[in-house]
Amino acid sequence: MFTQYHRSKVFIEKKEEGFGLRCHRAIRTCCELIGIKDLHCKVEGSTKNVNAVTQALFDALINQETHHELADRMGYHVVEFRKEREHLPVTIASPSSGIVREDELKDEDEDLEVEFDRLYFGGKCRLERPPRQWHYSKLKSWKKKTKEMHAIRNQPEAQILHRAGFW
Repeated sequence: MFTQYHRSKVFIEKKEEGFGLRCHRAIRTCCELIGIKDLHCKVEGSTKNVNAVTQALFDALINQETHHELADRMGYHVVEFRKEREHLPVTIASPSSGIVREDELKDEDEDLEVEFDRLYFGGKCRLERPPRQWHYSKLKSWKKKTKEMHAIRNQPEAQILHRAGFW
């Protein structure tokens, strides 16, 4: 689920049993009081405003979509794969009209519409930060050394020296 309250954006995902609570401290406290045990939350934007974060959590809990509502909206069966059942499909909900779409997804837009993140996060995606660069990776000497190592990295002699710890 995705909710936003003022400048606090909260991405909430249900996780399997035993995962625990991996989320903001305010959300963790609320979940412990409510009785939620397995949850992953990512808070973006203003994380210091605890009132906005908790309000976003409760807005998400109030406005969450049930499996039957999702089945009615999409026109497909909602199927769950669980580890306890050896990943066998179990139908959780079917469209209430009884008419199930059987046609395959034809275009990319329709395929993206069915993607999990777009269904539950409202088309939003979490911020993925680039991997951290080390302070020495911009030095000329480091670039020269990596260029030299790259040229002979798959040579047998270089592999033997590397395994022996001389490189």
